[in-house]
Amino acid sequence: MPTAKCPACNGNLRFRNELSGRKVKCPKCSQVVTLPEAAATAPPLTESQAAKSQTAPVDSVKQTAPPILDAGNPTVPDESTSQTAKLTVARPGTPASAHYTGPSPKSLEKLFRFCVATAILPVLLWASVTASMVMQEKRFDEVLAQHRDDGGHWKVLAADSSNLFWGGLKTTSRVLIGLDTLVAAVLWAMLVYRLWQVLHGTPQARSPGRVTALLFVPVFNLYWMFIALGGLTHRLNAFSASTGIKARRANDVLMTVYCVLCIAFLPITYWMGSSVAPRLWTSPVPYYSYVLRSSMIFVFLLAVNCAIGITAFWSAKNVAVDIAEFRGSAGRTRPDANVTEF
Repeated sequence: MPTAKCPACNGNLRFRNELSGRKVKCPKCSQVVTLPEAAATAPPLTESQAAKSQTAPVDSVKQTAPPILDAGNPTVPDESTSQTAKLTVARPGTPASAHYTGPSPKSLEKLFRFCVATAILPVLLWASVTASMVMQEKRFDEVLAQHRDDGGHWKVLAADSSNLFWGGLKTTSRVLIGLDTLVAAVLWAMLVYRLWQVLHGTPQARSPGRVTALLFVPVFNLYWMFIALGGLTHRLNAFSASTGIKARRANDVLMTVYCVLCIAFLPITYWMGSSVAPRLWTSPVPYYSYVLRSSMIFVFLLAVNCAIGITAFWSAKNVAVDIAEFRGSAGRTRPDANVTEF
């Protein structure tokens, strides 16, 4: 039986004569190997040799040769049960991989829902802070108009229940925003880790722990964001294209736009609050009006950035779910861990 050697892992491949000259993938490293031409056929047996082979008992011959990979009959003998176990034949371009150990599709869906909740909550809380500031400014204008001459508006505001309520709501919302920020950072980091974990063991893989940890390095994370997030969508699409599975596609452009907005968020907020908003409205108190309009612009841009980020991660999550289902089902169809894809 002819054999070939993989140039990448030095593994031996045994094949049938009809596969000579064809290109196949190595079961161990998925390297494309061109099978050599079969050797010349052996000379025909003489009459005495043929008689000996016919009279030899079949039971005395022990099959010790390793299983032969055959494109037409993808089965291998099972030595323990003397039965055959089906070998999963990968699609063209499918990288060989061990059993899938990444997150399940259900866990990805559940984690993504929690992340969306932590992204929407600060938008609502910042809207509450802005609403409190608007109501406080409105009440301040009313009291100031009544006590403009005697200058007692500060005493009235200090004892005004409406002003105290909106001030308390503003303070409570800011405390909840701080707590939500910590929870959101943990959950979104977990989501990035799990999404990269789906590609573990493939040519498109990166270390999930390293990718996630570098996102918390100050200044460097401004660059690494494009690698960890933009590269994630690109590699998910590349894996689904190389395997030929019918997976949804991640939006590369939207993820890149989200990364740019995360970097330019504060400069854009400052520019709009100082240049654009003063042309829209004014207030009797210049400083308070500046803080108010900046807060309103901040909430608006935060909502836009949140919507873009959720949509971009939603598309990446969909592809990861499809890949996880594909890799998980492929691993379950192989009954023997020693049997690799070919």
